[in-house]
Amino acid sequence: DQGRPQVEEVLAHIRTLLENPEAEAEMEEMPQTFCQGDFRATLQQKDGSAAASAEQTASTATNLERTVSWAPLQTVAVLGAGMVTRPCVELLSRNTSRNVVVCSAMAGEAERLANSIGRSNIQPALLDAVKDREELAKLVARCDAVISLLPATMHHKVAELCIENGTPLVTASYVSPAMKELDAAARERGVPILGEMGLDPGMDHMSAQEIIDRIHREGRDVTAFESVCGGLVAPEAADNPFGYKFSWSPIGVINAMKNDALFLKDGKRVSVSGGA
Repeated sequence: DQGRPQVEEVLAHIRTLLENPEAEAEMEEMPQTFCQGDFRATLQQKDGSAAASAEQTASTATNLERTVSWAPLQTVAVLGAGMVTRPCVELLSRNTSRNVVVCSAMAGEAERLANSIGRSNIQPALLDAVKDREELAKLVARCDAVISLLPATMHHKVAELCIENGTPLVTASYVSPAMKELDAAARERGVPILGEMGLDPGMDHMSAQEIIDRIHREGRDVTAFESVCGGLVAPEAADNPFGYKFSWSPIGVINAMKNDALFLKDGKRVSVSGGA
């Protein structure tokens, strides 16, 4: 059996450990060409009966040198270090082959975020995305992707640099008219620019579509769908004049409240002005 059943036992134990939601690891088995299908060369029983010989070990090492091609590190820049940034950086940095550069215009903010997670692949940087445009351009050019968690009014300037350097961009904000104007240039350069990829807008749209698609697969019709999302809290915890828990820019919340609304009701398009 070339030692494969014993390997499966080890892998089963590892998979069990990875089921722990707090596990910060992934498992990927190397191709069988690494040991030429003979797993006994990688196993050693307590009694030493299946220990790899020196010849086997040397052969395996030589095979590794011939076949392994390590992927270069990936670099992702996260612009902004506010409250919504930490879970994003924590998730991205779980992959140790990925460098995450966290940028903030406020001295010490990015450092505090990086220290709170405590991973060596998180690099804090002091960078003002508006004033330090030359430095921002250099960062964008060396990154594989950029995530902008800055205020919505700043995204289009970042997007211009991303399009210029061919670097994909993701934002969590509504797609503004300024961002829409960049659509043709992004398409021409083949640069992905993904907007509205946060909670609301973003996860609310995706979860709504998932529910609607499931209902359709079950052969049923959707007659009405309403979605409520945001920092709505229990009355006893609503301790500010807005009755709202801020996890993002307060001025951004206020500006979003002034957006126009467009929705379908009883088969008709209903438009509500943001000034209403």
